[in-house]
Amino acid sequence: MKQSLNFLIFLSLFLILPASIAEPRPNLVSSQPSPEASAYFERAFAFIKSNAYFRKHLDFSKVKEQALAKMKDAQSLADTHEAIRFVLNQLDDRHSFLQPAPKKLGNLSSSTTVGRLTIPFEVSVEGQFGIIKLKSYNSTDAANSHRIADSLYSCLLDFDRKLVRGTIIDLREMEGGTYVPFVTGLAPLIDVDELIGFMDRKGKKSRTIRYKNGIYYQQGRKRARLGYLSRYERPGVAGLPVAVLTGQYTASSGEMILLSLRGLPRVRTFGVATYGVPTGKTNFFLADSSMISLTSTVCFDRQRQIHVSSIQPDVRCAEKDAMHLAKSWINAH
Repeated sequence: MKQSLNFLIFLSLFLILPASIAEPRPNLVSSQPSPEASAYFERAFAFIKSNAYFRKHLDFSKVKEQALAKMKDAQSLADTHEAIRFVLNQLDDRHSFLQPAPKKLGNLSSSTTVGRLTIPFEVSVEGQFGIIKLKSYNSTDAANSHRIADSLYSCLLDFDRKLVRGTIIDLREMEGGTYVPFVTGLAPLIDVDELIGFMDRKGKKSRTIRYKNGIYYQQGRKRARLGYLSRYERPGVAGLPVAVLTGQYTASSGEMILLSLRGLPRVRTFGVATYGVPTGKTNFFLADSSMISLTSTVCFDRQRQIHVSSIQPDVRCAEKDAMHLAKSWINAH
């Protein structure tokens, strides 16, 4: 009996032991990002940390730790995008974003125009009022920008021929993009040299100014031309009232155009507070052609007032009433 019991115990161990050996061991090595993904993220993070305007409220060490946790398994460059977007969202500036690389080289967004002319504004004369309605526009084509500016300036000269009593500039659908062709075309109407100011996180200031027949970016003694007009002379409407209409979707470049006009003695604004991102951007391209568009400056007006949020109108009213009140104000002059 004792021998039988020993045999059974031996047989049990013989059967269990191979099963134990055959069972796979748990993977004790934790997953981690690939070297390429880590380097890609580090470059993006360094750019954001060094250039973001709205950064004082952040503990970047903590933000980085949280971001890295979101990309612990990242192997491809695109796998890091969630972590980069997390960092940008912590800035809470409502303006910065990450744009992935286009899938195809020629796949341009509908808001970008290259190689053909788009006129992003509507012009009309209603009674004795010249009305310009600006729309969002974004383009890398300098030739298009020049043609748009020339077209806008021609409208001002047409207002002179039609003897309008004043100009109404409608920014209620101007949600963003580039301000360059619009401020270039309107510069003779604004008729002052200083147009818009910018300040970075270190307090360094730059300006967009009127110079010769165009507008220039100026920092210290350095100047770079942004846009120009084929002809440049002061239109008669530059001496007449200018009403500017703003709305809840007037944003970014729309707010910059507003600031280029705001504060002049013959200008009055009507409507509601703007969206609240009167901030300049710096675009940074990553290794795969994805782009970080980062809020790096805030704007200031010609009274040296810095703007970091919504811009209030001179006359607050419902957006639907802004046009009527603007016409009444011009008639009173």
